[in-house]
Amino acid sequence: MQDDSTILIVDDNEINQTILKDVINHLGHKTLSAENGRVAIDMLKVQRADLILLDIMMPEMDGYEVLEYLKNDSLLRDIPVIIISSLDEMDSTIKCIEMGAADYLPRPINRTLLNARIGACLEKKSLQDQERDNRKQIEELLGTLQADLRLGSAMQRRFLTNEDETKRVFEDIGYKTAIFNKAPKTISGDFYYPKHIDKNAAGIFFADVCGHGISAALISMRILSIVDHLRSPLHHASEFIEMLNSDIYEIMPKGHFVAASYLILNRNGFIISNAAQPYAIVVNGNEIREIEIDNRPLGQDAASQYQDVTGDLAKGDKLILYTDGITEATNSNGDPYGEERFMAAIKDNLNSPVDELVKNIVSGLEEFAGNAAFDDDITICVFEKE
Repeated sequence: MQDDSTILIVDDNEINQTILKDVINHLGHKTLSAENGRVAIDMLKVQRADLILLDIMMPEMDGYEVLEYLKNDSLLRDIPVIIISSLDEMDSTIKCIEMGAADYLPRPINRTLLNARIGACLEKKSLQDQERDNRKQIEELLGTLQADLRLGSAMQRRFLTNEDETKRVFEDIGYKTAIFNKAPKTISGDFYYPKHIDKNAAGIFFADVCGHGISAALISMRILSIVDHLRSPLHHASEFIEMLNSDIYEIMPKGHFVAASYLILNRNGFIISNAAQPYAIVVNGNEIREIEIDNRPLGQDAASQYQDVTGDLAKGDKLILYTDGITEATNSNGDPYGEERFMAAIKDNLNSPVDELVKNIVSGLEEFAGNAAFDDDITICVFEKE
């Protein structure tokens, strides 16, 4: 029970008001009084009340009209109302309860009963106020979190998945590039980062951090600072992977790892090293083949060694990097999209421009998934030699 609670008495009978005031004041509460409903409504617009004791039969604005007004007012509807009624007004009392009154008190007033009803109503209101305040705080926190996530997503697009910058870097050495990246929510655990090498070569670090969402994105940002400062070798993609693995081993949280590839493209072809990413795919004319490299992911063993695979690319040849969010995506029946469907989608679009190839693959994946939501990050990057 709140000692500082304010109770509004609405009754056109001064004797009834006096009796109720005396009882309520002895309970330690403050009182306000109004001789009819209209005065009570005007009073509530400027003064706080924690509980209303309401008579039914009054001039100008009766108890029914007061209840109706209160329940239609967003600022006043949560104030509990106890109906004060005589025994011969029980039908009216029931009607008020149906209209939203919290309780009723029969006349003549019993002090013990009045104390109990007031205490119960004030306790319930206190709990409702607390719940409302908690809900408001949660909504404010969610609003702040959503704003932070939007900012984080914007920063991620700027630094971790900068499509425009990646296209520009590889266009300068003679490759068209198309990229699709989508997180299941706001923040992605997949990221890619281009590295300018010289006028004839460029590299790209293509990664999938274990897990997804905020934790994966935070790990990605930590790795980015290392990737940004690492020198990109010209002839050995594995050298970049090994340097990065050694550097991030100490900072990786226990149980986390990074599946990654480092790809170097030059005007003649490619050099690639892989650390547990899905195999890169090369399209030479009508031939589709995977570049099979099996190595441990980054961040598990500082001494891990990695290998290179090299290959030539002719005009029109394509090289495809992707994360396992594509092949592991499922439909509403739980069936995985799988490598077979993915390879078929590539085959169906062999001669399409890279933008159209990526668009058609993603469209087919979304059609397969139907109403099922993607629960992992999805990234695909396609390079075509001009």
